[in-house]
Amino acid sequence: PNRSITREESIILSSFFISPSIEHKEVGFSDIDEDYKYIKQLNSLVNNNIIIGYDDNTFKPDKFITRAESAKIFIKIYYDMEFLKGKYLQDIQLVNVPEYSEYMLFGDYDNIDLANEDILYRRAISTLEYKSIVQHIPFEERHLYDSNPIETLNYLRDNAYWNVVGTNYYLLTHAPQDVVGNQELINGLINDFTNRNDISDDESVLIFQMSFQELDNIDSLLAAIDKWHAKADTYESKYNSLFLKSKVYLENDDIVKAIELYNINDGDHEPKNDYEDNELNNLPIENSEDINEVDNSNTNEEVNEPNTIDNEIEGETEETLNIEFQMEENINTIGEELNIEEMKLEIRKCFLMNKAYLYLENNQFDEAEQILRNGWEELVAGNYDKEFIGGIKEVLLQSTKVEKLLDEENAENSLIIDEEVIQEETTQEKNMQDQSANVNDESEADESSQGKSEE
Repeated sequence: PNRSITREESIILSSFFISPSIEHKEVGFSDIDEDYKYIKQLNSLVNNNIIIGYDDNTFKPDKFITRAESAKIFIKIYYDMEFLKGKYLQDIQLVNVPEYSEYMLFGDYDNIDLANEDILYRRAISTLEYKSIVQHIPFEERHLYDSNPIETLNYLRDNAYWNVVGTNYYLLTHAPQDVVGNQELINGLINDFTNRNDISDDESVLIFQMSFQELDNIDSLLAAIDKWHAKADTYESKYNSLFLKSKVYLENDDIVKAIELYNINDGDHEPKNDYEDNELNNLPIENSEDINEVDNSNTNEEVNEPNTIDNEIEGETEETLNIEFQMEENINTIGEELNIEEMKLEIRKCFLMNKAYLYLENNQFDEAEQILRNGWEELVAGNYDKEFIGGIKEVLLQSTKVEKLLDEENAENSLIIDEEVIQEETTQEKNMQDQSANVNDESEADESSQGKSEE
């Protein structure tokens, strides 16, 4: 174990820890023949840029590897192994989602006169947020927070508090119930969202990022996403609504519709939602302002009944959301984090990664790989090399796993067939032996009977 190892031995060891190579260039070392016994491993290491060779275009496989060469290989393998963690095509990606808070109020509490119930609600949410950070509220600060925020939220729900979206969201995320209870909370949240027009785009993202797999019928959920899409103020919010709608289809085992959403929107125009035949889906953008907004001006009164919200949409249109959209005028640069050109690239990157992810989930590996390779070339100005390389490597890894499973399954099936054939041949041979034995017995019996007759 203490002896030096050769460069050839180093490629054997290193080949066990690298990700699939996305290039397939043949090794061009002058001292390596095509029939070299470790040519496959060497090709992978060279294509992953882990081994380069010497300046004179040689590899020198029999030379002992130096400490410096070993250290350089270890560092490159370490960074290459990041691609094996599978973090590039694991879920639907969203654009420019704010990271500053997961505890939003789901309503405009700054411009209304706060009733007692509003104060209770805000205090409960502040408590949940504070406990998520420090886990335990110090004794000297307990008077500032709610001792049992979940109980308070249940109290507000039982007393028909007007903010059903906020109340049900935090009960679902912090106090999930059984399937029936969760369905009631989800249905109430979706109905309230559909009947209101004061939920911001950031709040909408939080809502529709939740899992809705327990819903028996997703039509109302899709209609709510379509409403958000229609009233969204920014280009990235419209694409986020499309991305989350595809996630709903995926979670409800309708991946074909999820993929089709991307196929009909693969271009530089305003994203469309084309599946649900409802008024909200067919609502033009310029008419979305006609939806009555929630009136919270009376929330300083006793809240024993929910606010009555009239959300009737007059008329239907035949055109789906296909209004010309000027991207430069509708880019949301939260905190000036991304300029307009960067946002265009970010949206396109998320679109292509999501589309490839869906094809990967559908085991369409060639299509997923081609989307990523084309996208990598298309967005060369966006400095997304790591994302696209990682995505391509995940596709290749998954493809290899599936192929291996299929080969094992075919081998097992072949073994079963061989065993059945052997068993059938054995049975046939035994039957033939039995028939032959019966013929011999009959022949002997006839001879014996004939002998007795002659006597």
